[in-house]
Amino acid sequence: MSRIAIVIGVNKPRAPAPLQGAVNDAKAFAAWIAKQGFEVKAFTDEKEPVTFAGIFTEVERIVTAATYSQIVIYFAGHGLQNGGSEVWLLSGAPNNASEAISVEASVMAARESGLTSVVFISDACRSIPSGMQSSRVDGGSIFPNLPLRRPTRPEIDRLFATLPSLVAVEAANANDKARRGGIFTREFMKGYYEPPSAFVDKVPENGNLIEVVTNRKLRDLVRDLIEDAASDEMPKAGQTPEFILESVQAYVGRVERAPKGLIVEPDLDLPGLESMSRLDKGLFELRRHRGSRPRQPLERKPERQRTPTPSVAALARQAIEVATQGQGARAAAAVAREKGDGVGISDAIVRYSGQAPVDHLETQTGFAVNGARVVMANSPHFPAELLGNQLVRLQPVRIDAASASVLIEFDDGKGTVLPGLRGYIGHIFVDDGVVTNVNYVPSANSTRWNEYQTVREDVEALRAAVAAAAGLGVFRIAPQEAQSFADKVRKLKVFDPTLGLYAAYAYASAGLEADVESVLQYMRADLKAELFDVAMLARRGVGPREAGPDPAKDLPILPFCPMLRQGWSLLAVRDAQLPQAAREARNWLLPALWTTFAPHGVQLLRNAMERGEFQ
Repeated sequence: MSRIAIVIGVNKPRAPAPLQGAVNDAKAFAAWIAKQGFEVKAFTDEKEPVTFAGIFTEVERIVTAATYSQIVIYFAGHGLQNGGSEVWLLSGAPNNASEAISVEASVMAARESGLTSVVFISDACRSIPSGMQSSRVDGGSIFPNLPLRRPTRPEIDRLFATLPSLVAVEAANANDKARRGGIFTREFMKGYYEPPSAFVDKVPENGNLIEVVTNRKLRDLVRDLIEDAASDEMPKAGQTPEFILESVQAYVGRVERAPKGLIVEPDLDLPGLESMSRLDKGLFELRRHRGSRPRQPLERKPERQRTPTPSVAALARQAIEVATQGQGARAAAAVAREKGDGVGISDAIVRYSGQAPVDHLETQTGFAVNGARVVMANSPHFPAELLGNQLVRLQPVRIDAASASVLIEFDDGKGTVLPGLRGYIGHIFVDDGVVTNVNYVPSANSTRWNEYQTVREDVEALRAAVAAAAGLGVFRIAPQEAQSFADKVRKLKVFDPTLGLYAAYAYASAGLEADVESVLQYMRADLKAELFDVAMLARRGVGPREAGPDPAKDLPILPFCPMLRQGWSLLAVRDAQLPQAAREARNWLLPALWTTFAPHGVQLLRNAMERGEFQ
């Protein structure tokens, strides 16, 4: 079986400002990976625009051919993190919102590709969109949306140049400040050159044993190289890569060594290398020294004295682990705060574990809002009453009435859509006009309250830690951790459905379909409803509904659009169907973890609700 690489370099999307080094990086990477035995198909905007259709067509050809075992998708250019989903901008973006690649949607579709290994490599920023134009760009899947499950399920690795919400540094060549290149690409390729023996594995290839560095071992090797290089180039920015790995033995590159009696000479004809230093060129081309000058061995830069600093993702995992051990929210926040990079997680845990303005309503159902004033609430089936400017009391017609969708509008005209769940008070946290977190707490006069009191501290700590990690885009569950996490939260997630919601997204991202289905089943049994996001992740072709044809058998699927912003980028790959008004309101989504609409989007939904369009 063959290996193939799709290499993409985009210097000039329609916005933001052009890059100088993305095409150079793509050309250098294409030349390097071709030497690793890959067939290469390159897309750069050096001469003509890079289009989504061109890339999709090539990936579809690869999948249809069924002759490849591994595909590497490399991208250098502008990137965004839109509601927790990675988006790569192609030449026509953001003016054309369809000219972008959603990494998360592509990952989900790639699971049906029949390949053995899929590797996404991104030398791009993961910035949060700053305006409506960029926030509308969700991107699409470059893998075909196949109707049937393939017998082979690929291991999917994602290698990002930097952490969520941060930038990826470009470095200037000392001899030519006008030519730049991504630090990640340069140091990534350098990681295969004369690596320490602890990072080297021998694997069979074409009847021979070859030396490789697996993606799993490369993670630790490259991190130091990138942090040092970024510190030299832009000390205040810093840069720490993030590798999300499912594989154990998958690799991209072979170990490169300088044979005895040879010196390193650059091959100046190799595309993209003219902007790289002598040391970096040595990674690609070794030429025999024909003169009498003695060989000068290449040496790595001396290692700095350092104390290993855990990544934000590692700190989030530590905080969640502390929360699951019953040590409380304060202890979870404290373990994250021990390192500088964990201050954001720590502060979020403290905020999200704070007391809500109300713990019960007579109707047992409603919302409490922190950080904004509520001016209106509408539901297709529940009369909604405002109590002051922070509370929404929903009035089910019957005590056993089904749950329903609720549109909540804030005083700045923005708003959100959430399910009003029977017996729960939803606590909405708003920062800078967007919804950053939602908790559901059993109402103090509901049947769940007494049991909730016995585990309240554990639930509050865990959901605050998980929400903080999700807000930073680092809540993930690796396949080997799935059972352990499920065991820890099984008793607790009944008391806050958002724990199940976050878990379903993490399970789906890791390809753990049985675990997503498990979350859906417990929700059906306990809530007598399905959360739309979880239903969409569990099966294809789902559409929301306020009530089923047979209320005794067909549970509502709520709300009438995704609860989390990242769910919008997965609608197409999951064949999900939304009402027309929700599809139109999508153009007015704001950058946030939880779905938040700009005022015009809220108005569209309010008008549709008044016309009775959500049933």
